[in-house]
Amino acid sequence: MSWVGWLIVALIVLWFVGKLGSGSSKGGRSNKKPERNVSHEAHEIAEKVTTIQQFRSLERKLETAENRMSEVESERAYENACHKHDVLQAAVDIAQSKIYQWQFIPNVDLNTPKQILDHAYKVYSNEEYQGLKDKLSGDKTDWYGIDGYGEKEDPEPYLKSLIKFRSIVESSEPRDEIIKKINQLVSRNKSLSEEYFDSDSSLKPGDQWFAEELRLAGLPLAYELYSEGYTTPEICLEIDTEVFSSRKGVGPKKLEQLKQFQATVRSKINNA
Repeated sequence: MSWVGWLIVALIVLWFVGKLGSGSSKGGRSNKKPERNVSHEAHEIAEKVTTIQQFRSLERKLETAENRMSEVESERAYENACHKHDVLQAAVDIAQSKIYQWQFIPNVDLNTPKQILDHAYKVYSNEEYQGLKDKLSGDKTDWYGIDGYGEKEDPEPYLKSLIKFRSIVESSEPRDEIIKKINQLVSRNKSLSEEYFDSDSSLKPGDQWFAEELRLAGLPLAYELYSEGYTTPEICLEIDTEVFSSRKGVGPKKLEQLKQFQATVRSKINNA
């Protein structure tokens, strides 16, 4: 056979082999298993998890998938169960670090407004957090993000007592009634007494509160003067500056503080 004949035979063989190859994949069918991307599938699932309830549901699905692995009988079913478990496990790992809730944990004391205390240590959704963060506190350190672990801070033992305290001092009741109720409240709450009041003071808790109010308003020697009967800003206007300057431990600085305090009180009275 000439070389031309051999060439024709070779071309026929190559055409036949190519035909067989195309026929084996006809219709898009193949015995090769499709590749599965665990990471991609897991991220798709995790992206849809936006609430703590959805995260808990995802955890339950993972638990079900783990149980399923021991129940299947065929090799193919086992491979599918393993793949589903791996995807769900990866999705849980991704979703675990998301912030689903926020707990409001401000620093609290006797001067913290009741509105803030009423929300302290409570847990809010992401949506609620967006509406409350500026109303209650724009300070990020007052907010604790809770992820999938769901760990929350326990409230201070004296929080409830502080709320009762603020209910008393923010009321419009007469001063004497407020002092009486403060004394009663503190006597029943050891944690409140130990945390905020001086048990060795000659002043009872109710009077300590009002003396502290004067001190914060700028009155020097507030506790000492309060014990002498200067118990309100208006009465403190009666303090003679010359007599005050002769007190032990009073120098030009404290004298100037008294004058500024009295000037502020007069200004408030005149503008009322």
